[in-house]
Amino acid sequence: MGLCFCDVDVGYTSAPVLRSFNYRFPRGALIGLRGPNGCGKSTLLKAAVGTAKIFAGCIEISDIDIGEFSVERRCRGRISFMPQIGAVYAALTVSENLKAAVATQVPSDRRRAYRNATVLFRERHPDVALGSRASSLSVGEARTLGFVCSIVRRSEWYLFDEPTAGVDTSGSAWIFSKLRELVIQGRGVLVVEQRVLFLEQFCDSVLELTQCGCLRKL
Repeated sequence: MGLCFCDVDVGYTSAPVLRSFNYRFPRGALIGLRGPNGCGKSTLLKAAVGTAKIFAGCIEISDIDIGEFSVERRCRGRISFMPQIGAVYAALTVSENLKAAVATQVPSDRRRAYRNATVLFRERHPDVALGSRASSLSVGEARTLGFVCSIVRRSEWYLFDEPTAGVDTSGSAWIFSKLRELVIQGRGVLVVEQRVLFLEQFCDSVLELTQCGCLRKL
């Protein structure tokens, strides 16, 4: 089982950013992805979640072609995605963001997931009120909130686009420790990250995406 890109051409308008991309990311591993700006790292994640355009090829999760699935269907139990920008609803409170993150779960599971989410957020920011607007949070607090919203969703795969951007060293280590916990649970985790220290310390494998769209193992 895994997340498989099969001869994928993907981009946003008329020209693909990545061409003929082939790779199977194994589930049950924490995989780090790095590379120069503009090489297509974020595009690769967006292709999986359905917000980038696939011109050719297919994307499979556990041997199921998800190419015709809507973004909503992909994110319902298959993929949880934390983008680099827009990971939280700025107009909502911390509590409302957390409730939105677990809204697709059945009511009994939803209550438990919300409690777990508040505990996770308070691990890092115990002094931030749950009634605080997300727009009033610092960059690090907002990134933590977006991260917690991502990991409390039940999914096969968790994709993160630079989750530690704007987060201090201790907060970044905390984020990666939580990613390891997802792997222990048998989930697949793919994280775009530029901090080599955390990639080397926490990841099972680290890949580099080159400007020509090729992957090489570091």
